Amino acid sequence: MDVILVALALICGQVSGAVVKVTVKQGVLAGLNTTTRSGKILYEFNGVPYAKPPVGDLRFKLPAPQDPEPWSDVKSAIEVVPKCAQMGAGPEDCLYLNVWTPELPVDDINPGLPVMVWIHGGAFALGNGNPRLCSPYFFIDKRVIVVMINYRLGTFDCFWETSEDKKAKENDEI
Repeated sequence: MDVILVALALICGQVSGAVVKVTVKQGVLAGLNTTTRSGKILYEFNGVPYAKPPVGDLRFKLPAPQDPEPWSDVKSAIEVVPKCAQMGAGPEDCLYLNVWTPELPVDDINPGLPVMVWIHGGAFALGNGNPRLCSPYFFIDKRVIVVMINYRLGTFDCFWETSEDKKAKENDEI
């Protein structure tokens, strides 16, 4: 069993590390300080909200910029969040980012690193920003910040209520 655990840690490219905290506009996030296979330090923040959840009154509305609600306690950003609702599985509250960075800001000074945003495929019907599907560790070794995004899919993404008639229409003509 120990051999399997060591092998999994090597394959995944990381070993669990210490908790690290960063302050963002909405509050404080607690992520992980880990290392890549090559021994480079990386900071991992999973499940970072980037918009209000598209539930309730927002369910079938056109996408619009809406900051997530602020939080007062330290928000855990350690666990990878579930994929967005698709094919009968997943929550509607799913607008989250997973972020990996080789360096954190110091005294609110951004390290000025390049950012790669990975938007998963899946024909707007399935997929997710889970790092188990596309590992960010190669890019971390190259000093690139990696962001993987979850976004609305399927029915929740393309049947929007329009302001003229208050009916959801099929809006898949992208």
